[in-house]
Amino acid sequence: MINLEKTYRLASEQLEPVKGLNKLCKWIEERGLKRAAVTNAQRSNAELLISALGLSDFFEVVVLANDCERQKPFPDPYLPALQVLEVSPKHTLCLRTVSGVKAGMGLRNPEKSLADAGASFVINDFNDPKL
Repeated sequence: MINLEKTYRLASEQLEPVKGLNKLCKWIEERGLKRAAVTNAQRSNAELLISALGLSDFFEVVVLANDCERQKPFPDPYLPALQVLEVSPKHTLCLRTVSGVKAGMGLRNPEKSLADAGASFVINDFNDPKL
C-alpha cells in the first residue's frame, strides 16, 4: 500500500519546477489569463504534483484522464477545460509533451518530434526567449 503522506513529503522536498515556471505563472496571473491543467494522470497523482509545485490556487480547472471518454492523444480532455473557461481553442496556448501536442507543446522531448507532432514552437524551459 502506498503511503500518500510519505509520497507527498518526498515529492514536495524533491520536486522542482521547470526553470521559469514561477515567473511564467506570475505573468499569466498579472494579465488575468484563464488557465487549466489537463492531464492523463490519476486524481491523486495530479493533485500531489500540482500541490507540490505550489499551483493549487493557480489553475481554475483541472481535467483528469477519467473525466473524458477518450484520453490524450485525443483532444477530448481539452474540450471541457475550454468550456469551463469559456475560451476558444483559437485563443489558447497549450504547453505540452508529444502526446499532448498530438492532442491539442512541448517540453523535455526532442524538438523534431514535437515539431512533427504539430508544435508551433518548442522551448527548453519557461525562460526560453521564444516564449
